[in-house]
Amino acid sequence: MHGEAISIGTVAAAGLSQKISGLPARDVLRIENLLQAAGLPVEVRLNPVRRKKLLAAMRHDKKVSGGEIKFVLAKRIGRVLWGQRIPDECVQEALVLRLSTLD
Repeated sequence: MHGEAISIGTVAAAGLSQKISGLPARDVLRIENLLQAAGLPVEVRLNPVRRKKLLAAMRHDKKVSGGEIKFVLAKRIGRVLWGQRIPDECVQEALVLRLSTLD
């Protein structure tokens, strides 16, 4: 479901924000806890084929410009940076934390 994907992506973006723009760890945890309290997932388990398809689909999202995915990163809750370019390896790392692999 779209809302579930948004929830998972929000938590992944919060993790990226912590690493890149300095979002405090307590805010990352708060975001995750609020989404869980609302009954939304914060991670998904995918087999390797579905995981690869998801990552490829991200390249076709409306936030892609010039072949790069642009992110909204939080400096703190309520204060964000728009259109941030993130190195692929950082995106992969953030998603690995949220996209558990089924064996």
